[in-house]
Amino acid sequence: MSESFTLIVFGITSNLAQKYIIQALYDMEEKGVLPKNMNVVGNARRKLTTEEFHNYIRETLKKENRHHKHEFKDEIVQKLLRKMHYLDGNLDSPDFYDKLKAFLDKIAASTKGMDDRIYYLATYPDLYQSIFENLKSHDLTKEDNGFVRIMIEKPLGNDLESASEINAMLDKYFKQSQIYRLDHYLGKETIQNIL
Repeated sequence: MSESFTLIVFGITSNLAQKYIIQALYDMEEKGVLPKNMNVVGNARRKLTTEEFHNYIRETLKKENRHHKHEFKDEIVQKLLRKMHYLDGNLDSPDFYDKLKAFLDKIAASTKGMDDRIYYLATYPDLYQSIFENLKSHDLTKEDNGFVRIMIEKPLGNDLESASEINAMLDKYFKQSQIYRLDHYLGKETIQNIL
């Protein structure tokens, strides 16, 4: 992973983000495996100041969570918060992607143009089409200055037909090498076995 890595979490206030993603980012920061200059860009619809967003992250880490029962150290939380940014906006609005592009361009400029990115969709699948279309139409899927990946949680869809539709959308907007399909059920089993 490069020093200019950026993780963009669509749906940072979702249940998935609260239970797993934010907790995992803390654990990785504590273990020292997050790049020093990594950026995490969280998105949700409601307007939040930087202070309100950071308070939300702190409160999320303090919530009872059966997956994370260890103590949270304030100095680690502070290190993580320095990496975290917030952009409000509706994921079905092209205006949001203009704002996201400007923000990511600013990050890329500060890292000599190199910028590896992962877009993590912690959202409902009915937003996928709009997200994929807007990322593509705003040139946010180009890999000119680093890799670009899209990460979605499995199971995909509710049945074979809806899963096929999602896969067809992914194929339309991304190369297979850009797609991560994360099966948190299988992933959980693997992690439990390792532990």
